[in-house]
Amino acid sequence: MFVCVECGSSYPNSGFCTEDGGVLAAVGADTLLGKTVGSYRIAQKIGEGGMGAVYRAVHPSIGSRVAIKVLSKECAASPALVERFFGEARAVNLIRHERIVSVLDMAALPDGQPYIVMELLEGEALSATLARHNALPLGTVVTLFAELLDALSAAHDKGIVHRDLKPDNVFLTKSGHVKVVDFGIAKLRPDMGGLSEATRTGSLMGTPFYMAPEQAAGMPVDQRADLYAAGVILFEVTTGQRPFKVGTLYELLKAHVEQMPPQPSSLRPDIPPPLDDVLLHALQKDANFRYQSAREFAQALSYASSALPPDSFVPVASLISGGSPLAGGARHVPPAPSPPHAVPYGLPTPISLGNPLDKTTPTTDAPAPKKKRRFGYFAMGTCGLIVLATLGSCVACFGMSLFHEDKSIEVALGDGEVAVIKPGKFDPTAFASRAASAAQKQDSAAKFVGFRASGHFVTGHMDLTRSATAQVSYAYTTPTGCLEVDVSGTGLSTRRTDKCSTATAPMPRCSLKEVWEGAQDRGAPGPWRDAVLHYFADDQGKGQWRLDVDGGTYTGPDTC
Repeated sequence: MFVCVECGSSYPNSGFCTEDGGVLAAVGADTLLGKTVGSYRIAQKIGEGGMGAVYRAVHPSIGSRVAIKVLSKECAASPALVERFFGEARAVNLIRHERIVSVLDMAALPDGQPYIVMELLEGEALSATLARHNALPLGTVVTLFAELLDALSAAHDKGIVHRDLKPDNVFLTKSGHVKVVDFGIAKLRPDMGGLSEATRTGSLMGTPFYMAPEQAAGMPVDQRADLYAAGVILFEVTTGQRPFKVGTLYELLKAHVEQMPPQPSSLRPDIPPPLDDVLLHALQKDANFRYQSAREFAQALSYASSALPPDSFVPVASLISGGSPLAGGARHVPPAPSPPHAVPYGLPTPISLGNPLDKTTPTTDAPAPKKKRRFGYFAMGTCGLIVLATLGSCVACFGMSLFHEDKSIEVALGDGEVAVIKPGKFDPTAFASRAASAAQKQDSAAKFVGFRASGHFVTGHMDLTRSATAQVSYAYTTPTGCLEVDVSGTGLSTRRTDKCSTATAPMPRCSLKEVWEGAQDRGAPGPWRDAVLHYFADDQGKGQWRLDVDGGTYTGPDTC
């Protein structure tokens, strides 16, 4: 048996559909392909996960297309999971908001498998956009989050907490707008039928990377848990990384409860202070110190956007791939032909960013080849959405990957502020803003004049643990003299000095990786052992780099 992937018509042999010319795909073991479900005919499977599958379906008479999410037979045997599955339809229809995916119908197949009929979206998940671009333009982020927070505000006004907000569940349409999907574990008010085994105190539900501290601790949650998750996503799309990089699930949950993330501008120097403040405020451990509503969060973000340059407001639609068919966290099932940009809604998936330096003293005849490094990851089964509650015979496990990173240490900046560094993978340019914070706590009038980093360098970082003398010294001029902030493999310290430059420098724009690549292009040997990298202001007050390695000197402007 073969089925047309466009209209779902069945044929005994392979070939093309006589009605619309669509390619015919073999049905195989999937008994739903070509069958009529409600008013629609199943044409193609577009995703699947631990709880079921999502299909594209077509109305035979009028040609309208929808997505149909079907709960698996195993999970359909659990009343609690069936309740949660249909709870998504109830939640979405209570909200009725243009930025939340629409649910059109819900029912059950003749064998009892529940299904939901939903609008068919075209575009891709934010996670797919983020995987391709790593970090997004800051103005684009503000535009995107205005719509996301608008959707959350509508849900919270109805007493509904999403509880599993993550980039997989934030869908970007081809026109560049946000659609929030997968309210499958949404918490409803008790009068909406929201009290169940899945919402009791002590259960742990959601995706660990985006869990609010109270959610990670299995405590009751309200709308502020969604705002924390939104803060984690905001951190990720602006910096290109999640707030916490740890090796185990236990360490991740503990970090959510106890550890503040690094200052975003230490990871991306073009983040202005107002946006720094918004991010850190959204990620406060105590829910009472976070934003109390999505509207308050949106207002703060709007205010911070005034510090962004106009060219950072890149249209969302321009960042979306024309060929990504998935969102909502499903594992892609490749079809025979190229499918439309359909999206499975909320099925789980494994979690899956210049100018060269001028060479003034040659040391080699040819550029050293660039080496790309691959970072492996430790996959912990397939549990991205974890449900540590009694949910009957079908406890769904979804994909999660935790990346192994070098050991981190906390360093005190003063006045209770703490920063996290990885001595084995340290980027002195990214840490410049945190060092400035430490200097200004010593003297509020301290002005940055540059830094000197000495030690062992590799592609995108330096290793402060290779040598007892490896160190980065950030220099500042003050009305009473000079101040230095020193970072080594054992921590951070500040000290007064007698002499320093008075030519203040802007914060560095180039990352260490960009400096590395520029120097490699000009022939600097690598890795740089016992090298010294200087950053300072030139005669015009602009940032300048100088690398001293193996008897050669390489200089260039900070114009990445």
